[in-house]
Amino acid sequence: MRGFLSFIPTFVAVISYIMKKPIISLCILLQSFSVLAQAPFVFKSFDLNPGASFSNPVLFTASGSKLFFVAKTGNEGTELWVTDGTSSGTKMIKDIHPGAGSSIGNDQLMAYNGKVYFGANDGTNGKQLWVSDGTSAGTFMLKNIAPMHTTPANISAVLNGKLYFAATDGTTGNELWETDGTTAGTVLAADISAGPGNSHPAHFCVYNNSLYFQAKDDLYKFDNSTTGASVAAVICPIPTSGASAYPIHMTVYNGKIIFSANNCVNGEELWSSDGTASGTAMLKDVMTGSGGGCKVSKPYLCNNKAYFVADNGTGAELWITDGTAAGTTQIQDIYPGSAGAAPSAMVAMGTRLFFAADDGTSGRELWVTDGTTAGTRMVKDILPGSAGSQYIRTVVYKNYLYFTAQQASGDFRLYRTDGTTAGTQMITPAGSVNSNPATVGEFFVFNGSLYFGAQFNPAIGQELWMLTDTTGTTPPPNGITTPHTDADITLYPNPAHHNFTIKTTTAFKTGSVTLTDVTGRIVKTEKLYNNQQTISLQGIAPGMYVADVWLDDKRSVQKLIVE
Repeated sequence: MRGFLSFIPTFVAVISYIMKKPIISLCILLQSFSVLAQAPFVFKSFDLNPGASFSNPVLFTASGSKLFFVAKTGNEGTELWVTDGTSSGTKMIKDIHPGAGSSIGNDQLMAYNGKVYFGANDGTNGKQLWVSDGTSAGTFMLKNIAPMHTTPANISAVLNGKLYFAATDGTTGNELWETDGTTAGTVLAADISAGPGNSHPAHFCVYNNSLYFQAKDDLYKFDNSTTGASVAAVICPIPTSGASAYPIHMTVYNGKIIFSANNCVNGEELWSSDGTASGTAMLKDVMTGSGGGCKVSKPYLCNNKAYFVADNGTGAELWITDGTAAGTTQIQDIYPGSAGAAPSAMVAMGTRLFFAADDGTSGRELWVTDGTTAGTRMVKDILPGSAGSQYIRTVVYKNYLYFTAQQASGDFRLYRTDGTTAGTQMITPAGSVNSNPATVGEFFVFNGSLYFGAQFNPAIGQELWMLTDTTGTTPPPNGITTPHTDADITLYPNPAHHNFTIKTTTAFKTGSVTLTDVTGRIVKTEKLYNNQQTISLQGIAPGMYVADVWLDDKRSVQKLIVE
C-alpha cells in the first residue's frame, strides 16, 4: 500500500502536466504506467531518428563507461553514436560523412586502449581507419592508408599491445597491418603475398602469444614485426580444382586451436592445432569419404565442452567435442533423416547451451542441452505448428536468457526464459501496440542494463531501447552474447533494379535471405542453395531494404536499395 501511495504524487503531477501539454504528456503517462505495470522491468526508449523513421541501432561495443554503436538518421545517414544510458548522454558522436551520406557499413567496432577503432568513409578519402574516444574532437581518421582504396577490414585482434587488421595500401595488396593507436605506429605488419598480390588475412585468433589466421587459403602464424608471418601448417598440400584449405572458425579450447579446414581429400572437417605443423591434424572425419566434408560451424564453448554444427549424412545437427576423436560425437538427431535440424543462435547460460533448432514437426524453436542426448529438449513450442517461432537473437542478462521469437507469423516479440516451459514468457512494455516489434536488432548488456533495437512504439519506429531489471540480480560480466556471425556476403548490383545477386565464399548447408522494408515488414524470403544466387525483385517497390542473410549459423545484414 505504501508503494502505491508513494506513486500518487507522481500520478497527480503527470495529470497536471497533461492539462498543459496534452500530446507530449500522453507519452509520459503511458511510460509511467509501463514502468509500474512491468515492474521489475523498466523500459526506456531513445528516439534517435525523430518520428516514425528507423535508426536501426547495431554493432554495440563497450569501451570504459561508454557504449558505442551505429545508427541511422534521415539527415546524417549511418554514423557512430554513444550512450551512457541517459537521454543527454546518448548522441551521434560525429557526422563523419557530412550530410545524408553514411560513413560506416557492416564492419565491426573494435575496443582497444579505451577507444574504438573502425573503418569509415568521410566521402573524400574512401574507407580508412578511424578512431573515437566518444567525443567529436576525439573522433578522427587515424591514417589514410591508401587514398580512395577500400580499406581496412577484420579489425578484431590485439597481440602484445597492438591492434591487427587487414588493409590495402595500393602497393602491397591486401595484407596484415598493425597499429599502436598512433598514425606513425599504423604500419604494414607482414607482406605475406610479396608485391602487389593479396593474401587476404582474416579469421584472427590469438593463441600462445601469437596471431593465427587464414591467409592465401592456408593457416598462418604471426609472432611479431621481427620474425614476420609464416605458414603454421600446410593443410592442403596438393590443392584440387575448386578446393583449398581455407581454415576458418578458429577457437581456442583446451590448450589448442580448433577450427574448420579442408585437406583437399576429406572435405571440410574439424581440425585442431598446437601451433606446430606436426601438431596440426584433422580431429575427426565426421563425414567419411570425399563427399565434401561435414561443413563445420564455429565452435561455441560451454561448460568445458565445445559445441558445433556438422553433417555426417543425417543433416546438420548439434555435435560436441572434448578435443579428442573419441569425444567428438553427435548429441542428438533432432530432425531425423537427411534434412537436419540446422541448430543456430547458440548461447551458454550456466552449464547449459541454448540454441534454435527445427525438429521437422514444430518448426524452428528454442532448445536446450546439457551435452547429453537425454538432456537435449525443446524448451517451449512458442508458435505451435510447423512454421516455428524462428527464435534468433539471444543474450544472457541477470541469469535469464532473453531472445526474440514470433508469437504469430511475422510478429517477433521479446521473450525471456529460465530454461523451463513455465518460465518462458513474453516481455514487453505496457502500451506496446505495434505488431512485429523485435524483428531487427542486436542485444548487448552494458552497465547493468540490456540494450537492443525494437519498435514497440510505432510513433518512433525501430529505435534504441534499454531494459533494466531492478531485482538486483548480479549480471554476468558484459552479458554472454551470441558470437558475431561472420558470413562473407557481397550484394550486387546495389542499387538494384529487376534483381540482385548474393555471392559468398562461406560454405553452408542451409541458407536464406529475408528482405525487410523500412517499416519492419518482411517483403520477401527466399532459400539459398548456391554460393552465387540471383534473387528476383519482381513485385518489390523501389526503396531501401534490409537484406538479412543467414548461412547456417553465420549471418550478414546489409542495406539494399531498389530503384
